[in-house]
Formats: sequence, structure tokens, C-alpha cells
Amino acid sequence: MNKMIPKFRAYSVEENVMYYPDEDKNVEWTIDDDTGFIAPLINLGNGMWGMIDKYVLMQSTGLKDKNGVE
Repeated sequence: MNKMIPKFRAYSVEENVMYYPDEDKNVEWTIDDDTGFIAPLINLGNGMWGMIDKYVLMQSTGLKDKNGVE
């Protein structure tokens, strides 16, 4: 039996960039204190982290299309 391990990514609306925290060491997840929602953090360098303000959170279903692409 295969277990689904949820994978998430975040699309920055302002930067037009997709962030993959599971694959990128410079991106991590946090809980936004104001909203209580999960939010991506970006490593800004020098030990500083910044939160993306406008983003779309996406979760992988693990399903693949007829070409085997997730």
C-alpha cells in the first residue's frame, strides 16, 4: 500500500516565481502569527528570513496524468 506524502509549493504573485520548500534549502514553511495560516519563508542571506506577502499555496495530490506527469 502506497502512502501519500503531501507535498506543497508556493507561488509568489508579486515575483512570478514558484517556490518548492521540500526541494529548496532556502525556502521553509512557518505559521503566520496574524492569520494562523501556513506561509513560506525565503532565506534572504546573513541569517535573515523574509515572508512572502502575496502567494498561492498549492498541494500536490500525487495523481499523474496520462503522460505520467504529476
